Amino acid sequence: MTSYYHQQTAADLMTRECVTIREDENLETAASRILGQGVSNVPVIREESGKRILLGFLSEKDLLECFFDSTLYQSPDVPIARKARMNPVCVRADTDLPTLSCIFLQHKFRHMPVVEDGEFLGMVSRRDILRGFLKHYQEQLKKEPAERKTPEMDDTYNSRFIVG
Repeated sequence: MTSYYHQQTAADLMTRECVTIREDENLETAASRILGQGVSNVPVIREESGKRILLGFLSEKDLLECFFDSTLYQSPDVPIARKARMNPVCVRADTDLPTLSCIFLQHKFRHMPVVEDGEFLGMVSRRDILRGFLKHYQEQLKKEPAERKTPEMDDTYNSRFIVG
């Protein structure tokens, strides 16, 4: 990525301290954590050799389905690992701002995990991306019009995310 976007990446934009849940925790713990922390979803992780390995994702909707099913089928102690959406779409820490935008716009995600070699590093959100673009926009506005740069098409176009 060119210096046009000052090489902002997922690592620059993401939230590192995230609410998570371990794969061996139960529905009650997950729901209490989501409600108590005011978040709409949590990454499901496994601790391995001091690293947080991302396994899946659990949303409010997923939990609502779990509670409904556990009431209906009389099985309240369902492990999180059986109810989480496993292998979620993730981005790497070096994913640049325009590419992040393409992914979020095309797939209508609100949040995405950031991982490197399976290790969960944090979450990047649409709001984080918007902050990145606002920072860039404000920096451009400080310049004289003749000094403002227009990005090259190669800097904004990413064919990896075009579905035909």
